[in-house]
This record gives sequence, structure tokens and C-alpha cells, in this order.
Amino acid sequence: QAAFQRPFNPYLDGKMLVDGWNIAACPVNGPALSASGRNVAASWFTVKADQGQAYLAFSADAGRTYGAPIRVDDGGSLGRVDVALVPDGSAAIATWIEFADQRSQFRARRIDRAGARSAPVTIAGLAAGRASGYPRKALNGGELVFAWTESVAGGTMQVKTATARLP
Repeated sequence: QAAFQRPFNPYLDGKMLVDGWNIAACPVNGPALSASGRNVAASWFTVKADQGQAYLAFSADAGRTYGAPIRVDDGGSLGRVDVALVPDGSAAIATWIEFADQRSQFRARRIDRAGARSAPVTIAGLAAGRASGYPRKALNGGELVFAWTESVAGGTMQVKTATARLP
């Protein structure tokens, strides 16, 4: 007969990142996880000195411990992070929304366990604010599928998609 064990709680048992960010509101920028076997990639949004930032960390022990946080964005992140481990667990594809060139951009990049980051790829320009929704991506074999919403004539929302080969 199995005995109940309290589940692992990273906030009690081993914090991933203690950055002290608090928000006096309902946060819409939650974390994202991707796991395969004992490999885990976690991505999250935070704010430091009034600057939005997105991070990613890897775990090789099913999330009990994490490596050092790796900055995902290049500056001015609006969050809405997502992450997918590549099949062998050696890297992850991270996505986020970044404010650059005076507009919101849905971006992606590959980040390996050592912290090497590919150049960011802009998937699409997005409307400012929550109206743009929460872009997502899925990894299927060697192909990435991206999805986001876009306002079209008359104010209706339309789902847009794009695909790319795994870098």
C-alpha cells in the first residue's frame, strides 16, 4: 500500500528563481513547461526595474532542480511565454511577445542547455494589448507549428498559423 507523499513544490523545496517581483493584480503571464522523460524546460515572465523579461531554465531530474536561468528575450518582453523541448532534450524552442520597432512581435528562438541562443525569428507582428491573445506553438517531429489570433476587418478575431522546420 502506497503512502501519500506531498508533491514537490518548487516554491517550497527549491526555487527556480527568486526575483522578488510582485504584482497587485491577477497575473495573466503564467509560466510554461515542456517535459520529456526526466528532461524539463520551464519558461516564465517577470519584471525588473519596470522592464519585462522572459527566462528559461532546464532540469535533468524531472524538475527537482534547475540550471541557471537563461534570458529568452532581447529586451522589452511582454511575456506570453511558451516552450517546447526538442526531441533529444538538448535544447528548447522558446516563444514570447517582445515590443520592438514600435510594435508587438511574436518571436521564437532555440536555446540550448549551455545557454547558447539562436537569433530570434519574428513569427508575426501582433496588436498591442490582450486582444492579440496568447500565441502558442507545438512541436511535431521536426516541424514547429505556431498559432496566434489577429483582428480582421469588422473587429472579428481570426486564428493564424505558420510552420517552420526545427532549427
